[in-house]
Amino acid sequence: MGDSIYQFTADVVEILLDKRVNTVQTIRVETSPDLVTWTTLVTLQNNPNPPGDRWGYRNKVDFKFDPADYGLTTPFYIRFVEVSGGVDGTITGPYIIGAGGGSGGSGSTDPYVFEASGTAPNAATIAGSVKIILPSGVTRLRADNVDIGGIPLWIAFDAAGPEREIAANNGYFEFEGAFSEIYLRGEGGTCDFLLLVAVN
Repeated sequence: MGDSIYQFTADVVEILLDKRVNTVQTIRVETSPDLVTWTTLVTLQNNPNPPGDRWGYRNKVDFKFDPADYGLTTPFYIRFVEVSGGVDGTITGPYIIGAGGGSGGSGSTDPYVFEASGTAPNAATIAGSVKIILPSGVTRLRADNVDIGGIPLWIAFDAAGPEREIAANNGYFEFEGAFSEIYLRGEGGTCDFLLLVAVN
């Protein structure tokens, strides 16, 4: 089924991770406000729930937390680092954690909207982009290039592209549709960006 993150309200985030291969001893959960500086939130043992556990939790490594308990202010980014014998391995994410629940409430059709900022890496091609996994239910997104150094920002919605350039000095791009991830990179230097995300 893959890894999942559920944000029921602003103060309840639940992580459900697939069990990693047996050589992975722990999974380090890291958070960042900007995609540049990462801090360890918690280290989880690669010991999943038993097969007889309730549906959806079987063979999963799960962790539920209130961001405020860890001094986190939403929105923020979260990723998972596999550790084997003290050596970092595969990194999954980053995912973006918004400022509220997944909808305007039970039965509501009103979206909730949040802003998230960060710094995209300097890369010559899409292969060097940062891939950001979005919350489920995203239907509209605006990406602004807020870099003051004149660096263009490139955005794509698939690893294979196509990419669209967002010009330096406050260029922006608006997109409507259902999508789950974006790829961002600066060209010629790192690039600061601002995302406006609407989730139904």
